[in-house]
Amino acid sequence: MEKLKDDEILRNVIDALGVKVPEFRTQLKYSSNTTIYNVFKGVHKISSDMINRILHAYPEVSYLYLKRGQGTPLKVGPAVTNQKNILGITDQAEEITMKDIMLLPIKFMELEEEVRQLRKEIEKYKSGKK
Repeated sequence: MEKLKDDEILRNVIDALGVKVPEFRTQLKYSSNTTIYNVFKGVHKISSDMINRILHAYPEVSYLYLKRGQGTPLKVGPAVTNQKNILGITDQAEEITMKDIMLLPIKFMELEEEVRQLRKEIEKYKSGKK
C-alpha cells in the first residue's frame, strides 16, 4: 500500500471531521487559511505544530494517521481517551468537578469582599491616609 501524501492526509481528516477549511483554520487558531492551503498545494508538509494544533482542537483525530497516513483519520470511543492520555491532552471541562461548581458562590463572595477591601485602600491612598 502506497503512503498517503500530506495533502491527502489533511483533506481526509477535514472531510472525516465534516468541517470546512475556514472552520478548521479557526479551531487550529491560524490567522488565515494559507497554512492549510500550502499543505494542500504540496508547498509544505504537515508540521509537528500543525499536528499538535489539530489534536488539541480535535482529539478524535488519529495521531498515526496525521503522522504516517496509517489507519483511519478518526478514532472513536476509548481509543480517543487512550490517545488523549498518551499525548497528555486534557479537556478543561473534565477537570471541573461538582465540588468546584458548588464552591463558586463562596468564591464569588470572597472576591466581592476583596474588591471592597481594595476600594477602601484606594480611597485611603487617594485621601492621603496611608
